[in-house]
Amino acid sequence: MTGFPAAGLRNERGAALLLVLVFNLLSLAAISVFHQRIRTVLCVVESEVSQDKLGDLELGLAQALSLMETGLPPENSYACAWVFRRLHENSTLHFEFRQQKPWEWSVAVHKPDMRDLPTCPEAFAEA
Repeated sequence: MTGFPAAGLRNERGAALLLVLVFNLLSLAAISVFHQRIRTVLCVVESEVSQDKLGDLELGLAQALSLMETGLPPENSYACAWVFRRLHENSTLHFEFRQQKPWEWSVAVHKPDMRDLPTCPEAFAEA
């Protein structure tokens, strides 16, 4: 008769395992329902964190170089203003593109001065 109490414990362990299984299934169902909302929140937070890590001038230089990848500026010496949104406020930087030699350009990014510059285009025309 020593084996009978162990049979009762087996039934209790089975019930606990069933409860854990039900809990895991409900957790997965909740995650799948709220997946899009969670992903959107994480993307916004990641975007704000990455903007905090880069300074304005570094962010502007990256934008100016990506603009150069689209084509060449319309003139040998070209300046424009780039307006961007940074942590819930608008900021402006000035880009200056100068041709040093054929197919060699310099790019300068600086804080705005008193000049009234045209807004930077989305892309330069192909050369």
